[in-house]
Amino acid sequence: MSPPVDLYSSILMLGKEENAIYERYFYKILRSDVMYRHKKFGLPPIDLPKNLKLYEFDQLYVAPACGFKDVHDYYSRCSAINFVEYIDLPCKILIAEDDPIISSSSLDGRNLPSNVNVFKTKKGGHLGYLGHPKGEKGFYWLDSLLVDWIFSF
Repeated sequence: MSPPVDLYSSILMLGKEENAIYERYFYKILRSDVMYRHKKFGLPPIDLPKNLKLYEFDQLYVAPACGFKDVHDYYSRCSAINFVEYIDLPCKILIAEDDPIISSSSLDGRNLPSNVNVFKTKKGGHLGYLGHPKGEKGFYWLDSLLVDWIFSF
């Protein structure tokens, strides 16, 4: 569900003004986690500004801390698109066209294995797949869909 297929496109989407609430939320959690880990494990103190964009955080902290050449090397090497072709089990991928974080076109035109099926919905946002209470799958559309998928294997 809503996999981070292309990290660079996701960072660009998160950087848009209309997605600022998500970006601030994610950065707040990441910053807090980094500060905790540095203190807990005796790592050198780090001073991360309170209001960084996620791209800046990845550039200043994630890429160097994890041994990447730069932020673009990190995004390129860690995007899930590099690994989809190696999936050898039955796989269903669900993406919403209105997802503010994951581009619904990330897998378009890719030569995917026959066991990988991509399902796109018009609505759903980022993991916000809700149904109509009187609809076939009820209000918890995603939950019902996942149960159906699990039992189909």
